[in-house]
Formats: sequence, C-alpha cells, structure tokens
Amino acid sequence: MFIVTWNLDLLAAGADGTNLTQVRSLNPPGGTRLVEIDSGEVARLEGAQPIPGEVGVAITSGALAGFRYAKATVGGCFHLFNGKFACAAPNLFPITWDREHAGPWETFKLISREAAEADEKISRDGEGALKLRVQSLLDQGKPLRLHFGCGNTLIPGFLNLDNYAHFGPFGQTEDLFMFDFTQNPWPIPDSSVDYIYSEDFIEHVPQRSQVGFLAEAFRVLKPGCYNRVSTPCLAESMKANSDFSKGFTGVYFGEFDRWAHVALFTKGLFTDLAQAIGYTKVIFNDKGRGLSPYAVQDRRPGEDRTWKNANIFADLMK
Repeated sequence: MFIVTWNLDLLAAGADGTNLTQVRSLNPPGGTRLVEIDSGEVARLEGAQPIPGEVGVAITSGALAGFRYAKATVGGCFHLFNGKFACAAPNLFPITWDREHAGPWETFKLISREAAEADEKISRDGEGALKLRVQSLLDQGKPLRLHFGCGNTLIPGFLNLDNYAHFGPFGQTEDLFMFDFTQNPWPIPDSSVDYIYSEDFIEHVPQRSQVGFLAEAFRVLKPGCYNRVSTPCLAESMKANSDFSKGFTGVYFGEFDRWAHVALFTKGLFTDLAQAIGYTKVIFNDKGRGLSPYAVQDRRPGEDRTWKNANIFADLMK
C-alpha cells in the first residue's frame, strides 16, 4: 500500500472518500483517514497511456477513484486532475481544484507507510528536543547556529528547524527539529545564538508571523551577530513581470499564486521593520556574500528567477 503525499503533507479523505485535505499527522482528527492506493493500481496507472484528448489516466479504486493520475516530468511524481489540477499549496485547507496548468504545488508523489511513519517521528516533541539540544551545545561552549524553514535541506553544524515534516530523504536527522516557531516563543535563552539563517521561507507566512519571527530572532541573537534572510523581492518581481499600464490585468499575481507566497518584502520594508525591532544594522548584499563567519552558501534563487535582484539578501545585525 502507498500513502499519497505532496511536497510537504500527507493527504486525507473523509470516510466516504470526499473532501481531500492536507494533514500533518498520521492520525488526523475529525474521522479522516490516510489516502492509500493499492500497489497494483499504481502499476496500472504508471503503465497505462492516457486516452487521446484526456488528461491522465483514471484512478478506479480507493478514496481517489474518479480522479485522474497525470505523470509529472519529475520521475516518481504525478499530478491529480479532476476537471482542473489539484492545488496543494502550503497551509491551504482543503486542497483546491482550480489550476489550469500544474505547477510546483500541484506535484504529488507516493511513499510507503513505513517512510511516512519514520518521517513523522521527527515531529514528536520537537520543541522539547530542541531545548535539550540547545542547552547541550551551550554547556559544551559550541556555537549555536539556527536554520529556519529547512524543508529537507539540512545544513551540517546547524540546528535545522521547520514547523512540520517535509518527507525525506533527510540523511542525518539528529539536528532536525519540528515545532511551529512562527506562532510560539523559542525554547532558547536570550542572547545565546551565534547565527540565524533562512532562505525562501519568510514569504510563506503571514505578516503577523513575520514580525514575530524577526523579533524572536533578535531576542536570541548575541549582540553583533547576524540574522541572514534571503527572500524574493516583491518590487523587483513586479517590475520584471508586470505591465502596470493594463491596471489589474497587468499585475503579475504569479508571484503569489505560483509559489504560494503570502507576504513579500521590499528592501524598504525590511529596513523599517528591522530598525523598529531594534537591529542595529540592516545590510543588503548578494548571493553567497553573507557577513557572518558562520555564513553558508545561499542556494536560492534558482533558474526560476532570471531577472536581476530577484532575491533580497539581508544581514540583520543585533
């Protein structure tokens, strides 16, 4: 048996197979159950050819019966189609069927129950485990470096954090911790952290959570240390992709819709907010030019962002 997932979350359906939703637990509340597809059905879907003029191959059994399975260009991944493609963007509940063309958030995959259970274990008592690990590093006099919104990209020597499990492969998970750090204080002492890093994370949470994140990062940083944030630039994206002479119809809403971005920054907004919180310096630089001695190579942006200054790289110093 297989469990359907997308890039981040398990999928669940009601007892009658309706109301497909995202869940973050192997035992979701509300009487939902995990969606499973028989391995024989998967083999059929993988091997069948779509009917000319149809999108994908019809799923004939299980909770997804009636939907269509459309192969993705990425091996082992697929799209779900039911008149339109399914959208499973982060924090969207339930999944919506509103996409004419499949994009990054419409890509699904199949994993085993064993793999799902192994990844789910990472999420248990994440806050408590983080507190113990932080104290252990402090007791040993080792540097404390935090990587937020890590997904399944773990940086060696950092404590890697996210608010729910992104299905692997992870490799070594000793320093991977799950808890909702955008909604709660962190179990980390004041002025104890040597470096904070995040890339393409902060734009995926509401403005309220952004302010909380930047404030909590300020609290835990040591004076003179940096919080480095890499995030798409709203102003540059709009200039590069919009035709404002057309008004509403000329606005490039793909910056929000394509990538499930919630609230984006400009350099001016970063500066105003960081200074209001108390950061002593706000320094903008380029990819791979972080100012901290603990800085790592930025991965983003990738080939999806070809225009100049696609991302803001901000080093916020306490």
